[in-house]
Amino acid sequence: MKKRIHLCLITILLFLLLLIGTEAQAEMFEWEGLSVEGTPVSVRADLSITGNELTIVLTNTSATASEHPADVLGSFYFDISKEIGGVITRPTLSTFSATGYLYAGVIGGPDTHVDGEGLDDISYVLGDLDRRWWMARGELNTGKNPFLGFGIGTVGNSDLQPNDFPAMDGLAAGIYAGDIENTSLTTDPATPLVKDLATFTLTFNDLSGFSIGPIAAFGFGTGPESLHHVPLPGAVLLGLIGLGIAGVKLRKFA
Repeated sequence: MKKRIHLCLITILLFLLLLIGTEAQAEMFEWEGLSVEGTPVSVRADLSITGNELTIVLTNTSATASEHPADVLGSFYFDISKEIGGVITRPTLSTFSATGYLYAGVIGGPDTHVDGEGLDDISYVLGDLDRRWWMARGELNTGKNPFLGFGIGTVGNSDLQPNDFPAMDGLAAGIYAGDIENTSLTTDPATPLVKDLATFTLTFNDLSGFSIGPIAAFGFGTGPESLHHVPLPGAVLLGLIGLGIAGVKLRKFA
């Protein structure tokens, strides 16, 4: 009987260690609610680390088609850090790239993929007239609560110190859902939007020991008009599992 209990506890501990190890390498953040225009919106961010590379997939999962600029996902803020000697440190970014399917809106018909069949490069290039996604190499203002270390976006943000976003304030390459039926978005092929999702690849000098989280934020529109912070769901799950184990232990020895 004791051997079975020991084996059960060892199995649970191994599962928890595996879960913790996995969460340190892959995390998901989700948010749903109403935009400032009252449109139901939902979004998801999937972050994963492989070696020194961080991949972020941003998805506009809204069931309702985007109708206004404030419905469009235009920025994402996150943190990746580790503690060394009681001091929080963050990795140094080496390269950044982003891809997605760029579409121009067609009022009364299906939107048109601007650049043909393949994925489009939506990374911002200095001097490029198309203002697209940019990586904030600096850190967000530490006076903000909660503090987030990094940001990617197609719009500027004055909270970034230093402010590494260019003078970006348009919707170009923002992520929308459904088909565009409102001219307040865009029907101009020169400033298309990304349909549904975009993938970002960030290479750092060294990601050894760094972890994602524990909070992130989604920004909508061109201001951004709204910014929504979301906690890491895995932390809640681990807490519930811990309470469950404590309950088993209490029942055994009560």
